[in-house]
Amino acid sequence: MNHAFILKNEAVSLFYTDEYYGLCSCRYADGKWEKPFSIWKNCSADFYIYMHDEAYHAVFRDNSNCLYYLEEGSTPIKILQSKTVEKAIHNIRICPYNKKTYICYVLPSQKGNVLSFQVIDDKTISDPVAADIISDDSKVFLELHKEGICLFYTDNKSLKKKIISTVPNYSLPPVIMDDNIKDINILRGAHGTLYYTLLSGDTIYHSSFSSFIPVIKDCANAKNLSISVFNKAVIITYEKNRILYGIRTHDGKQFDKPFEIKHKNLFFRYENPYKGIWSNNMPANLSKGFEMLISDNITFEESMENRLRRAEDNITILRETLTTTQKEL
Repeated sequence: MNHAFILKNEAVSLFYTDEYYGLCSCRYADGKWEKPFSIWKNCSADFYIYMHDEAYHAVFRDNSNCLYYLEEGSTPIKILQSKTVEKAIHNIRICPYNKKTYICYVLPSQKGNVLSFQVIDDKTISDPVAADIISDDSKVFLELHKEGICLFYTDNKSLKKKIISTVPNYSLPPVIMDDNIKDINILRGAHGTLYYTLLSGDTIYHSSFSSFIPVIKDCANAKNLSISVFNKAVIITYEKNRILYGIRTHDGKQFDKPFEIKHKNLFFRYENPYKGIWSNNMPANLSKGFEMLISDNITFEESMENRLRRAEDNITILRETLTTTQKEL
């Protein structure tokens, strides 16, 4: 997944992977795209970026199945050398907190998929700690919550949570929801608020408070859930029968009717804390800057139809831009 962050001067920092140049970054500032550059060539498509105090923290897997951590301006640090080359480390996540950096990942082994985490404290790297054995289709999230750094993950159709920033607790993690979960997305918004969107049975649910509320039914075949927050409004997108849909709420409780997104999109994890916008895997486009379907530059009063029609042209420009700039690296 691509990552994009808005900085204080309204510049855009874009991160993506390229087949030949590995982990790359491209910056939009002063009305134009700067020349992209390769951060680390030996990088697979599995990576994750966390922006902290205007500096990026990256964790990525190289083509030899080694895991690396990189803080902007420094040299990558090898965290883990996997003994299994055939099955790649996956579900990589990172979260700096209280002068430490927490990294989690799923490490395939003979015993199964081991959900593990490590902590980097200054120059010291802890040994891997096994949190749980999880299934092949599990989803993993690492988020800062009011209780500390928490692992959220699905296993055997249940959503579980494990706090890892306090004294290790080796008891079974509590189950947040146990109801045939097929897909899930979790987003941390302003002030550490966590937003959950999940598919259980044939119904998509949402929660940003204490309980899950049903959003829309007849979605048994839905996939690729995403969630975005624009101040107090929330937009959820999902794919059903190869069609992308969006559905919106202004209060986190009552949702509007779903609307169809008729064009293909690039998907981004996107943060603009200066305008109260947070997103995880949301459709977006770039042309004269960065513009989301919920949008930095387009108000909610403009009709969704007009918004999508304008975005369609911009997405073509974005694809051409990325193709051209990658060749220039």
